[in-house]
Amino acid sequence: MLMNVLDLKRFEQIEEIVETVHKAFPHLPKKPRRLLTESVPYIAFFIAIAIGIAALLPLFNISTPIFNKEQIFTINNYLLQAVLLLCSFILVTSFKPLSLWMKKGWYILFYASLIQLLLTLMYFNIYTLSAQVAAWYVLFEIKKEYS
Repeated sequence: MLMNVLDLKRFEQIEEIVETVHKAFPHLPKKPRRLLTESVPYIAFFIAIAIGIAALLPLFNISTPIFNKEQIFTINNYLLQAVLLLCSFILVTSFKPLSLWMKKGWYILFYASLIQLLLTLMYFNIYTLSAQVAAWYVLFEIKKEYS
């Protein structure tokens, strides 16, 4: 069942598309997948802290490659900071449900990956595209482990 991307009306449809594409990729054996599932809450928490710090650094006039004042309009810097802080908050809130292996935690990460998709579309380069593909691969590999 192939659907037109312009006809997307629900997040579930995006999930179905990504899951269909994921089926074509090689899959991890059970032990590595389980280890990855156990590690994801801590990895997500670490990434949340890193993103939060990176988003707050410009407030203290610390220059970062992400927020280059010469290359991006000031309003875009503020919008990017807001989106990164939102992502950081979402990832922090996912820690407890992920560590309890709840499906809710998986969905929180999936919605955070949709925000990442927005950033991928805004700042398209090989790094953001690679991060998006890697995030979805990991997410859909560990989905079976969550109840």
